Amino acid sequence: MIANLNVCRFIFRLQLLMLGDGEAVGFRFGKAIRGRWVWELKDMIDGGFMKLFDVDEILKSEGEGGSGDGGKDYDEHEDEKERGARIEIEGMEAAEAATQLRTEVEADVLKNWMILKRLMREEGSNWFDSVMAVYDGHER
Repeated sequence: MIANLNVCRFIFRLQLLMLGDGEAVGFRFGKAIRGRWVWELKDMIDGGFMKLFDVDEILKSEGEGGSGDGGKDYDEHEDEKERGARIEIEGMEAAEAATQLRTEVEADVLKNWMILKRLMREEGSNWFDSVMAVYDGHER
């Protein structure tokens, strides 16, 4: 069995580079993000990707009547914590989202990941434009 390699389209548009000092830098929307939370995000994404090739996970999926590909596309997996964070982000004001992304220390990596996913889904929307304006320091 081959794991489903319909890899998250978001990942390819979000570039993450570990710096080796416990921080990472990311690039998306012509903006740079940096901090410990970016390192943790990259680690979380990489770990999720590697699960696609975990023999135990593949066999478990087959045993549950699945296709042996983990049961879901990589970008469709969402656990209880992610669902809660996504729901919280859906009602978040643009200024709060921008501030959250700029936080380098003690940032909530899952919340920031859900903000980035929402930004990628809503690129070009009013919310997207407002977050980018606040992120750049131009209140909207």
